[in-house]
Amino acid sequence: MPLLIGMLVLLPLYPFLEGQRGSQSGILVQLAFSALIALGVMAVAARPRLLAFGVLLAAPAVVLNFLPSQDPVIVILDAASGLVFFLFATVAVTREVVRRRIHPSDLVTGGIAIYLLIGFTFMHVYRLIGAITPEAFVFSDGQTHAWNWADYLYYSFVTLTTLGFGDIRPVARFAESVSISEAIIGPLFIAVFIASLLHIQMRSAGNPQRDRDRWPRSRGRRE
Repeated sequence: MPLLIGMLVLLPLYPFLEGQRGSQSGILVQLAFSALIALGVMAVAARPRLLAFGVLLAAPAVVLNFLPSQDPVIVILDAASGLVFFLFATVAVTREVVRRRIHPSDLVTGGIAIYLLIGFTFMHVYRLIGAITPEAFVFSDGQTHAWNWADYLYYSFVTLTTLGFGDIRPVARFAESVSISEAIIGPLFIAVFIASLLHIQMRSAGNPQRDRDRWPRSRGRRE
C-alpha cells in the first residue's frame, strides 16, 4: 500500500530532511510529512466515513506543519495534531486488518504498516512531551532538542524495537511511562501478529474453499 511505501521511504531519508522550518531542508521535511499524511488519508479512503474523518483530522496537521516553529504554542499544537492523526490512521488500518477487509495476501504489508504507524504515533507523543517539558529527555550531547522531530523519530523506533542505545533517555516520569509502553507494544505486536498469521494460514489450509469463495480470483481492486 502507498502508506507503507511512504513510511519506508521516509525512515532512511529523514537524516537528509532534518532542518529548521523555513530552510531548504525544513521545507523538504514539511512536504514529506504532508505527503505522508495524505497517504494516511488515502489508506482509509475505501470507507467514506473514515475518509471524511481522516480529512478533518489531516487538515490541521498539514496547516500546522507549515507554520513557524519558534512559537512554543505552535509546536505543541503541531505535535498534538500529528499525534491525533497518526493515532487515527493506526486504529483505522488496524481495524481493516483485524476485520480482514483486505485481501489475505495483503495482511503482511498491512501488519508492517501498523507497526511503522505505531512508531510514528509515539514519535508525536514524545514531541508533545518534549515541547511541554523540554527537560523530560536527556541527550548524550548535553543539548536541549525539545523541538527536533528527527531525534524523537529516532528515539521512537529505537524504543519500539527495544534496542535502547541510551543516547536519549527519558527522565520525567510520564516520558518514562510512555517509553515503557512502547517498548512493550513493539515485541508484543510482532508476537501477536505472527501468531495471527499462523492461525489464518492453518484455517485456510483446513478450508481452502471458504477463502476461494470469499476472495474470488475475479475480484478486482484490493482494499
